[in-house]
Formats: sequence, C-alpha cells, structure tokens
Amino acid sequence: MFKITKLALALTSMTVYAAPALAHPGHGRPENAIHGFLHPLSDVDHLLAALSVAVIATGVIVVAATLLWRAAGWMRAARRTS
Repeated sequence: MFKITKLALALTSMTVYAAPALAHPGHGRPENAIHGFLHPLSDVDHLLAALSVAVIATGVIVVAATLLWRAAGWMRAARRTS
C-alpha cells in the first residue's frame, strides 16, 4: 500500500512541476492545449519518429504472428503423429 502511495506522489509531483522542454528553438510558449496536441502532427521530425515506431512495431507483430503460426502448425503435426 505504501509503495502505491509513494508512486502516486512521485507521478503527481512530476506532472505538476514539469517544465516545458523547449526542444525546438523559435516556438515560444504554447498559447493553449490545442497547440500542444497539434505540434507533433506539424513537424517532420515528429512524423518521422512516429513512422519509425510504426514500422518497427509492424515488423515485431509480423515476426510474432509468424512464430505463432509455425508453433500452431507444429502442434497440429505433433497431434497427428501421436
């Protein structure tokens, strides 16, 4: 119970006291929350990062599906022989 409270306190303090990253020069302070939501969709570097994550995730899913398909085939073959 104490660990959950400690974790909640840590997450709350990080959220409340978080400072803006200001990683890109020239943006200034965001005016509202919509700017924060639209910013990742308006910059090429964010779009390329999202595309890279999607490509890697798709590859992982394809590999996992292939392994599961092969394992199912091996299990069917083992049942037929026994």
